[in-house]
Amino acid sequence: MCLQIILYICTHVIGEKLTNMNSNIKVGFEVDKELEYLPSYFEDEYDASFADTLYVSVVIKGHVYIIENKNEKAFALNSLMEKYQPEGRYKQIKHNMKVLDVVKIIRIDPIIMTGKYKIGQHLPIHGSRVLAQKILNKNSHTSKHTLKIMGFETNGDYLKMIADPEW
Repeated sequence: MCLQIILYICTHVIGEKLTNMNSNIKVGFEVDKELEYLPSYFEDEYDASFADTLYVSVVIKGHVYIIENKNEKAFALNSLMEKYQPEGRYKQIKHNMKVLDVVKIIRIDPIIMTGKYKIGQHLPIHGSRVLAQKILNKNSHTSKHTLKIMGFETNGDYLKMIADPEW
């Protein structure tokens, strides 16, 4: 099975990116998701160079197109609405609505996609547990989610490794 991925971006009708796309359809697009900031004091009380971040990212290289077809523009805008307003409470955009004349829709067709992540995967098991405990103690708003991605389950102050994720 081959999964086809298309990215849509809604933008203003004039601008530098549109000018650039008219002269070169090649595009690079990167999305990073910071999972957890690791303060320097996790490793050294005073050395700021130890500050770090756990993250996942994807890089896409492909071709970019400005969409003029009103059916595809409506599809793209409705897809964006589904993503950003999943609770609904709006009317679907139709191919004959004036809003399609005041926005540009950019479509990126990926050719190459690569991913990269840093979740403590190169640490020995003991080192991974120590890092996980520090993240749990830090108790940031992302701590529990990060620990889950790292393969840990939490119960209060107790950590249990339930999986050693292989990405």
